[in-house]
Amino acid sequence: MAFAWALLLLFSASAFALTSVSSENCSVVYTIRLAFTGNGSSPEFIQRVRDAVNDEWNKNFTCGDCACKARIELDTISVANCAAAPPNFHCVNVVNTSGIDHRSWVRMGRWGAGGLPTNRANWSSSDSNKVIAHEVGHYLGLDDEYEHTRSYAAQCLI
Repeated sequence: MAFAWALLLLFSASAFALTSVSSENCSVVYTIRLAFTGNGSSPEFIQRVRDAVNDEWNKNFTCGDCACKARIELDTISVANCAAAPPNFHCVNVVNTSGIDHRSWVRMGRWGAGGLPTNRANWSSSDSNKVIAHEVGHYLGLDDEYEHTRSYAAQCLI
């Protein structure tokens, strides 16, 4: 069942063009490749992203009716700009927003030249771990889900 769930996720959204899924013995691993750029990108910020994923996703993440254990692994690199990011990486522009109001976002499912999806994001260097984890969830194909809207019935839980 875990394999079927992972396969369904893999082919159900364009978000998975750059996110890989593997499963074995009711264990699902999502590998997300992120290329960081921007004036707020630093080794410390990238470590915060790793910490946010581990703290917010990897402790109690399950998928499917059988509640298979799931885990997110990150493959991260730093690049000069999004054009320099390898084609199999999501590009995240990190803006240094110390003391400035900023809204982080992930744009998924846009198709560029040659039919390849172009995935861009703009995050704040001052995002909380919960905001970072929320943005990472978009790379799993998850839509925004807030308290005032319950339209998405996710089978993956944290």
